[in-house]
Amino acid sequence: MICDIDSLKLINDSMGHSTGDELIKSAVRILFSCISKGDSLFRIGGDEFVIISMKQDMAMLKEKIKEAVKTHNKLHSGIYLSMSLGWQEFTEKNSVQEIFNFADNNMYKEKLYNTPRVRENIITNILSILATEDHFNHNNVPLLTYLLKIFAAKLNLSTSVINRLNKLALVYNIGIIGISKSILNQKGLLSEKDQMELRRHCEIGFRILNMSMRYSEIADSVLKHHENWDGTGYPLGLRGYDIPSDCRIFRLAKDFHLMILQKLPNTVEDYENLLTNIKNGSGKIYDPSLTKIFIEVLETNKKEIITYICNISQK
Repeated sequence: MICDIDSLKLINDSMGHSTGDELIKSAVRILFSCISKGDSLFRIGGDEFVIISMKQDMAMLKEKIKEAVKTHNKLHSGIYLSMSLGWQEFTEKNSVQEIFNFADNNMYKEKLYNTPRVRENIITNILSILATEDHFNHNNVPLLTYLLKIFAAKLNLSTSVINRLNKLALVYNIGIIGISKSILNQKGLLSEKDQMELRRHCEIGFRILNMSMRYSEIADSVLKHHENWDGTGYPLGLRGYDIPSDCRIFRLAKDFHLMILQKLPNTVEDYENLLTNIKNGSGKIYDPSLTKIFIEVLETNKKEIITYICNISQK
């Protein structure tokens, strides 16, 4: 039987090789718990194992491993584990290499079926982890989507663009999962080295989402959501209209959203100060034309937004 850990590269790319190593250890413990005395377990690659058994019913062993993986995922709140399994019985008419190839082909057939589901489960798992931490502001996503909604209405955006922006609101910071907690928990200014490390979250997020059928269409926007209009942003240093329109629109709403969460303004004066911060970024951080429209939207919907903010403050 060939056993392959699904989407281990995604785990290594997003959460680091130490997390991937822990997943491998969990898989090994499960495999050892399922095989019988006299069976042999070999590691033949970074994420691949072989079980050789002269006694076990391989179909039953496969189900036993699947059930053990399910139990593991129920009991552990860490990263989702999945394994693709393929087996082939020994026969006198086939060589060992042919039997291995048959088992390997069966494993890859299952992997083709498993991969999309596993990747979505891993992304959901990452978002759940981030939602329990302070770095993602997951519980305040409705405020961000509200800002995007009223901005999109003013811009008369198509449904497809609105859907992309709403997806972006959910996952734009997903790459934070790959940044050291020691950096994320630091108070005060970060060193230049730590700032460079933190900026990697855009690229990490891109790699995670680019593997997802559901989110691949916004992976490029996640990569570029910190680009500045004047070219001083990161990671690519894009400027002006080289920055995708989705990113230029989202950046305004996202930054205003973060300003709100940091200041929680509850007076008109406090609110106006935040608008001034956005105006000051026009032509530097933000697209000047979009900034003008966004300010109009924020002025028009001032009462509703302040009410929304007050509700957050009371929670």
